[in-house]
Amino acid sequence: IPYGHGAQLALSLALYGELLQGSRSFWFGYLQSLPRRTVGIAVLWGAQTQAQDEDGRTARAWAVGTEIEKELRGEDGVSLLEDVRKYYDSTVRPLLQKLCDEDKLNGPCTLGGFLHAYSLVSSRAFMVDAYHGLAMVPIADAFNHTQDHHVHLESEPDVCVACGSLAQCSHDMEEEDGATTHGRTLPVTGLEVDTCDMASNLYIPPFTEVFNTYGEDLTNAQLLARYGFMVSDGNEHDVVSWELEELEGMYGEDGGAFRRLYLSLVSAWPRDARRWEGCSSVFQPMRSGLSLVVNGDGKLSHQLWMYCAARSLQRVGMCGGGVPDVLEFLARLADLVGVGDADGDEGPSLPLPRRGLGPPATQLVLTELARTVLRLCSRKAAHLGPQPQMSTAALGEALDGVDERWVKTRWAMMEVLSERSMLECCAGTWEELLCLEGGSSE
Repeated sequence: IPYGHGAQLALSLALYGELLQGSRSFWFGYLQSLPRRTVGIAVLWGAQTQAQDEDGRTARAWAVGTEIEKELRGEDGVSLLEDVRKYYDSTVRPLLQKLCDEDKLNGPCTLGGFLHAYSLVSSRAFMVDAYHGLAMVPIADAFNHTQDHHVHLESEPDVCVACGSLAQCSHDMEEEDGATTHGRTLPVTGLEVDTCDMASNLYIPPFTEVFNTYGEDLTNAQLLARYGFMVSDGNEHDVVSWELEELEGMYGEDGGAFRRLYLSLVSAWPRDARRWEGCSSVFQPMRSGLSLVVNGDGKLSHQLWMYCAARSLQRVGMCGGGVPDVLEFLARLADLVGVGDADGDEGPSLPLPRRGLGPPATQLVLTELARTVLRLCSRKAAHLGPQPQMSTAALGEALDGVDERWVKTRWAMMEVLSERSMLECCAGTWEELLCLEGGSSE
């Protein structure tokens, strides 16, 4: 299983087997360099008995409704921790306990031991190539993470999937056009040695720690779930996100005509990030795919803005003309919202009538748009953590009172505070715009 959570589970099994071999393992020297304790990745928060991990259980409760909670589920929506437990019961324990009983491993095989191996794989493994897939890479896993990193891992991914050969091998069956049945590009003659290299990409001053990056745009929630730490002084990649189904739930819908309209609008929308340059309320993410987020500056992603704007048109009865008409209306509305900061002001983007969109329609749609965004932020904030009714100031005081040894709980509470801050910043911008239009949030 070369990719996905299945690869992570399989590698965890292999690593746990090596750990149980002790000094008999070929990798014993390398294994001695690995942490003896389970890495505190968020996926495993509260996985042990309550007495063993009360901090993790409390942290998991604080993570409810946050981006952390989303990272604790797989692509199928199933809890990753539940996947780990099922894999242990169905595969790991039957196989390794049998080897322990035969005295081939230094048993016993336990769930806690497997969770330790799983945490090591989650926090230290690399995707190497098409043959090795996900793998533990000695030395490469010794570097800590930072955004402005000095080094990165390089390997040749396009190797033979059957034997790992970088050079041409017996598994490469040449066809008349020179392509191979494995679909890989063969290297230049002489490049037959495949290696993993740590390559420098910045000048490294003498006597300084050398840093790698675990991902160029990882959020704190992703860092916590996969690696067991967060950037405590602020992470520029942090967002608050929505699933399309979550947005539809606000309107009591499950797919249907509006979803088809919205996805058609997204598909037809021009891919020009310059439209939103200088706008204080909307931004266009660099990544591809559907992105329904509010970023650290309190700005709506343009696709979330499109959803709110289309909903606003629907609510005021101006969404019945089909995709071309709605698209034209949204383009005009985008011009109104996107022109506000041309002079460098930090205030909200002001609605200025342009291109035939009359003042009455402008005020009606923008007022409803602002209300829609405010409802969106309010509902999201109302589901963050176990005490959403607590004020942000009170939550900050509660965080200050948490024992510093309860690192997981402190991290989870910091994530709640961060997401609240983003939502409050976004709501503040649109509340001000609503006041300028003479409307109310009701």
